[in-house]
Amino acid sequence: MYRSELDGLRALAVVAVLLNHACAEWLESGFLGVDVFFVLSGYVVARSWQSRKRSNAKDFYRRRIRRLQPALIATLIITFIVSIPLGLLTPTNQLTAISALIGASNITLLNQSLDYFGAAAGNNPFTHTWSLGVEEQFYLVFPLLVRRVRLLIILSAGALVLWFLLQLQQPDASFYLMPARLWELGLGILLLEFEQKDS
Repeated sequence: MYRSELDGLRALAVVAVLLNHACAEWLESGFLGVDVFFVLSGYVVARSWQSRKRSNAKDFYRRRIRRLQPALIATLIITFIVSIPLGLLTPTNQLTAISALIGASNITLLNQSLDYFGAAAGNNPFTHTWSLGVEEQFYLVFPLLVRRVRLLIILSAGALVLWFLLQLQQPDASFYLMPARLWELGLGILLLEFEQKDS
């Protein structure tokens, strides 16, 4: 069943991030909208899975591709066109765009040692695709986890510990890598599980 309030919350999370990027002074903690978005995405995707009684991994991947790829390709093409007169189509930036097509731009950006909060990130118009990379990599393991609550709890707890440890030693890795973000997407799935048990 469609829940408009979830779309509203996701829209608020996106607006918070946009405001933070436009001018950090407007909303200094706006970047946390990404974390909120990941939790909501885990919840929404799990809810969609459960609403289809005979859903399987093949159908799930087909629906994800149909939902995400057209918008991603359109966004990349428009960004490419706009970036040409601005001189932003460097080989490094083009590599980010290409890797975004296969859901790996977060790994590419990490390998480029790009600090998301640094000035250089503003010169790569494809930096924003990193979060989609995290989600797409999570979707690869989602069908294995959505029906295994205990495993999901263990992996989410482990991911939270990994995120914390990486924050201390390799903050860029904690930001970009899916295993360090799994606890947020996993939390969304677990919220749905607990909600259904209480109802």
